[in-house]
Amino acid sequence: MKLSALGRIALATSVTVLTVGVPPDSAQAAAPSVKRKILPVLVEFSDASFQFPDKVKASTPDTYFGSKKDSAASFLSEVSRGRYTVVPAVTEQFLGPIKLDLSAAGCPHGQINTMTRAELAKRGLVAGEDYDSLSMVFPAQKTNCPWAGLPAPPPGSTCTARPAGSTSSDTNWDTTWASGTRAVSCAPAAT
Repeated sequence: MKLSALGRIALATSVTVLTVGVPPDSAQAAAPSVKRKILPVLVEFSDASFQFPDKVKASTPDTYFGSKKDSAASFLSEVSRGRYTVVPAVTEQFLGPIKLDLSAAGCPHGQINTMTRAELAKRGLVAGEDYDSLSMVFPAQKTNCPWAGLPAPPPGSTCTARPAGSTSSDTNWDTTWASGTRAVSCAPAAT
């Protein structure tokens, strides 16, 4: 399945926010409304930058929080029947780009996540306080990642990856990455 950059970002965002969001339909009627602060961060690497950074900066707020039907906020509100709302974690609606001292080659997603969170901490942004969900958007030309952004579930969530199509009885929902080769199951943090 080939997705546009907007489609990959929406999918990445959906994976992130739905890991702590709305349970399946049977329990949805009783589910309380949820409002989450999402922090999109534009990330560049020592050897890869956005080809058109001004275009990415201009489109990011609408991609995540716009009122059009294809924004992440509209999509998540629709699929949750209005029970799940995402709002910007910062006034600017995104941060970055931040430059990581890391090569983009090989899609080092764990290092991207760790280094981005460290940069946010240096800026005084704390997961769970300043933002609930984090979405990292980066240029894909050298990473060979099958997605355009990297979602990070909120602290305390437990996620496991396994081959797409396999099932798991210990989680509430499954999501398949854009590549269609891996499935990710996440359980929300215990409250």
